[in-house]
Amino acid sequence: MKKISSLCAVLLAAVIAFSCLVLPASASGVQIVKKPDQTTFYQGVDWMYSKDGDILLMKGSINLSGTSLKFNGKTVEYKTGTTGPNMYARSASGKWQAGKNQIRIYCDSFDSNYAVFEVTFSSVKSISIVRTPKTKLIVGTEWNLGINKDVEMTKYDLTGTIINATYEDSTVKEISAPNACLGWSIPENTDVVMPGNNTLYITFCGKKAPFSVTFITEKNFARGDVSLDGKVSSYDALNVLQYATGSITLSPSQIALGDVDGNSKLNSVDALRILQYVVGIRKSL
Repeated sequence: MKKISSLCAVLLAAVIAFSCLVLPASASGVQIVKKPDQTTFYQGVDWMYSKDGDILLMKGSINLSGTSLKFNGKTVEYKTGTTGPNMYARSASGKWQAGKNQIRIYCDSFDSNYAVFEVTFSSVKSISIVRTPKTKLIVGTEWNLGINKDVEMTKYDLTGTIINATYEDSTVKEISAPNACLGWSIPENTDVVMPGNNTLYITFCGKKAPFSVTFITEKNFARGDVSLDGKVSSYDALNVLQYATGSITLSPSQIALGDVDGNSKLNSVDALRILQYVVGIRKSL
C-alpha cells in the first residue's frame, strides 16, 4: 500500500512539473491593484470599422492610464516615458469586437506575464445634429453646375459641424469635425441633387441625421446680405451674431459679405453696422 502511495505521489509530482513547463505565462500571478481609468471605448472616438469590417483602434492602442499591477510582491503603476508607456494591452482572442472584450495587460517589468481584464467597445445607437455645416452654398464657389444642370460637388466642407452621438450604454458624446468617421450623404432614393433647397445627411458610424441646404445659383449679392436671400435685413445681423458666438456655420462667401467694416473679422461690430444700415442710421455698407 505504501509503495502504491509513493508511486502515485511521484507521478503527481511529475505531472505538476511538466505542466509548469508547458503552460504559457498566465494571469495567475499578476494582480490588478487598480483598474484602468477608461474601461469603455466608444465607436468613432476610440475605435472604428475598417473597410474589411475589422475594428481599428483610432488612437493606436488601448488607454491604460491609471492602471496598477502587482506581480511577485512588486507593484508597478502605468506611466509613459521617452520610449512610450510601460504597459500595453492585447485582445485575448486576437481580434477586437463590438461589446465585451477580454484583454491581456502586459507590463515591461513582468516579462511575458499578464493580467486579464474586461473592457467594453460601445457602438453608436443614434445621432443628432447640434450645429450644421454651412447650409447656403453659392455656385462657382462651393459647387458647380453640371451638364444636366445638377449640382456637382465632390467634397463638402464639414468645418463647424457638431453632433451628439448616443451610444448603446446611453452615454452621449459630442463629436465635432474633423473626425475620421464624420461624413455626409445625399438621400438614398436619388443619385443627383438639383440647385435650390435640398435635404442632405450628416453620417457617423453608420447612422445619419438630416439637415437642409440651399444650392444658390445667384452670384451677385449686396454687401451685408449674409443670409443670401437677396436683401439686407435684421436677419443678416442676427446671422453675424450667431456666427460670432459659434451657434451657426457660414461659408467663406457669407463671411466676406458680412465683414462690412473690412477688418477680415466677423463679429458684433459688423452686426451693429448692418442693423444701423437697416434702420437708416447708415446710408451705405
